[in-house]
Amino acid sequence: MNVTCQEAAAYIGQKIYDCPGYRLPTEAEWEYAYRAGTTTAYYNGANDPSACSCSPVDTNANAIGWYCGNAGNTTHPVGQKQANAWGLYDMAGNVWEWCHDWFQSSLGSSAVTDPWGSPSGSYWVVRGSSWSRFAYFLRAARRASSTPPTHRLNDLGFRCSRTK
Repeated sequence: MNVTCQEAAAYIGQKIYDCPGYRLPTEAEWEYAYRAGTTTAYYNGANDPSACSCSPVDTNANAIGWYCGNAGNTTHPVGQKQANAWGLYDMAGNVWEWCHDWFQSSLGSSAVTDPWGSPSGSYWVVRGSSWSRFAYFLRAARRASSTPPTHRLNDLGFRCSRTK
């Protein structure tokens, strides 16, 4: 079953889990997939606090993703870096990935199970970082807002999710 853009607009809030077929992951789903059961900054270990610029190279970041310290100012084909424990490649670096949720600067401090984000906004949440950013942007918890969904950037992409 295909879902058109017009139909997809009806799947806001908790209704996202009723969406048939492929869709953007929620921010919570994206981070869960990135972590693949880990609790460290990167899915392969800790980040190097001294690597807060494009050099020196962060060893763990270098193993899993493309960022300004190793990318040569461009994107790279998928699957050239270490996958996470669930076999997902390029969760860190290469291109920022859009999420279904609209960006909100504060997520609050109370624990929530499988949140779905704000039903409206101006900018979508992006996760994962890109070839143009520092290594510490590749951390699992790093989140940002992007341009409006109608704009294009050379370091922005998406990863599909599918509801059961």
